[in-house]
Amino acid sequence: MLSNAKAKQVLGLAPRPLRETVRATAQSMIALTLTLTLTLTLTLTLTLTLTLTLTLTLTLTLTLTLTLTLTLTLTLTLTLTLLPLPLP
Repeated sequence: MLSNAKAKQVLGLAPRPLRETVRATAQSMIALTLTLTLTLTLTLTLTLTLTLTLTLTLTLTLTLTLTLTLTLTLTLTLTLTLLPLPLP
């Protein structure tokens, strides 16, 4: 069995009634504002390299290299805020 007799005697504790304590706890928990933020970042990089070699009959070689790099970054942020509800 739990007892607060020693805390009352040594520390002079004067606890509130249980009903008042539970109500005050509920009010303080409801009074908190909860904010949830979710951030999603997606980065996609695509590299394409094309090499073309052309040899002509005159012993001329032409090499063409084309490199294309595309980077796409998408960031989505969702913020949800729960506001306190009044107690009756």
